[in-house]
Amino acid sequence: MAPQAEGEHVLNALASMFPSRLEQASDDHFVYLDTFDWRLFKRGMRLALHTADENRALRLETNDACIYEPLPRSTAPRFAGDLPAGRIHDQIAPIIAVRRLLPRVEIETKTNRVEIGDENKVMACVQLIQTHVTDPEANNDQSKALDPKLQVAATCGDHPATLRRITRYLEYDLGLDPATHETFQEALEIIGHEPSSYRSKPEIGLEPTMTAGEAALAICRTLLDTLLVNEAGVRRDLDMEFLHDFRVAGRRTRSILALIGKVFEPQSKDHFREEFKWLGSVTGPVRDLDVHLLRMNNYRASLPEAASKDLAPLGQYLRRHRSTARRRLTAALRSKRYHALVDTWRAHLDGSQPELLIERIARQPVMDVASKRIWQAYRRVEKRANAIGPDSSADVLHKLRIECKKLRYLLELFYSLYDSNDIDPLIKALKRLQKNLGDFNDLVTQEAALRRIAHEMEQAKFATVDCLLAMGQLLGELIWRQHRERRRFAKCFARFNKPRNRKRFRQTFKTVAAN
Repeated sequence: MAPQAEGEHVLNALASMFPSRLEQASDDHFVYLDTFDWRLFKRGMRLALHTADENRALRLETNDACIYEPLPRSTAPRFAGDLPAGRIHDQIAPIIAVRRLLPRVEIETKTNRVEIGDENKVMACVQLIQTHVTDPEANNDQSKALDPKLQVAATCGDHPATLRRITRYLEYDLGLDPATHETFQEALEIIGHEPSSYRSKPEIGLEPTMTAGEAALAICRTLLDTLLVNEAGVRRDLDMEFLHDFRVAGRRTRSILALIGKVFEPQSKDHFREEFKWLGSVTGPVRDLDVHLLRMNNYRASLPEAASKDLAPLGQYLRRHRSTARRRLTAALRSKRYHALVDTWRAHLDGSQPELLIERIARQPVMDVASKRIWQAYRRVEKRANAIGPDSSADVLHKLRIECKKLRYLLELFYSLYDSNDIDPLIKALKRLQKNLGDFNDLVTQEAALRRIAHEMEQAKFATVDCLLAMGQLLGELIWRQHRERRRFAKCFARFNKPRNRKRFRQTFKTVAAN
């Protein structure tokens, strides 16, 4: 409806033109829930907590359906486990995984309904909907009004002639324009939300015409933005993915400083690498405990039912230690050292501090530098992997995993410089190899951690005998899985390094670097 059109005027005009009756107005309140990275929205889904009168329900809108389910709890669900059993839970739980459902936008509507027809037959319904929008993340409760809308629909049977008459009257006689955007989209726009603005793996729009220095600064700025946008979620402990993305941004920054390190001035580079290493060390313990707690269900599922119940003290121990690690983490994020790191790194990237780059090297074309570094990283992976035999230690495979991670970082950070048809198959193949190496390393790490935790729990008299026995059974299961993943390595690497992929690496990166 045009902003200048008055709702009551329109309804009165309709009443004067058509036999009708005005229904009592109704009020509805919608709180739309989604994860921080908008996982539901990106899948074409919208989850809302709908309150009308004193009735509360969950409403899931998809491209082809709308599902309503009553909500027995007085509070909004925070995680997938808080959702009542039903179709909504089954559809969205695999999508949101461990992420928290956050209130993203609140919409309040007042609806006046006019039924067109006589006492015996209602042929159409016209609804005047007035909408106010609130940003739940804002520090105030100030709402913003959207332009009111009219909805016209048949109510009983098919009455196309009546609908055409009403529509023509609204458009031509009253001068109203058809709505071009739905309410949800308008609500996001009016409060400034852009669902596609955040990605855990940011897309960095590099151009082949850039110099290595320009590209390095662009990458580092994007990674710093990613780190900072997750900081509030880490501080508030909203869900474990905030800390994961925070740590990945810091780790990638360290990697880029090392992998294209000659672009940076050595003293500054070494200083910031050391500081980001410190940041990784203070965030690592909480992340490790998060992973253990996340795997508790898998631990229980791998044991007989009686033994799985005996692991309860282990869960309690992990949660207690996580609380201690969280206090240290939050203290580190409040420290002068952390704020100095963020502020001075930003100042160097923005050029308001002494020169960060070595001008002679930074002027080189980014395609030359990126292709050379990627080719070198691939050759290191190939060399390490070919040296691995049946008796190679877990530490050797761990070092290969680190080299694969560096190669992956380079491929993803410089992705926009290359043809996706060339680089996508390489990233896909590398991911499969990384999964094998990552699963094996996780199992080795879990085994070592559980052995250490078992000793600590025994010394602290925190564990029952039954709990220690169950942990012993669990260790046996983890060792068996280690051997299985270890046996799969040779096949996984052969698949990654098949002739077609070797040719792709050579043609895409070695040739460019050589030229």
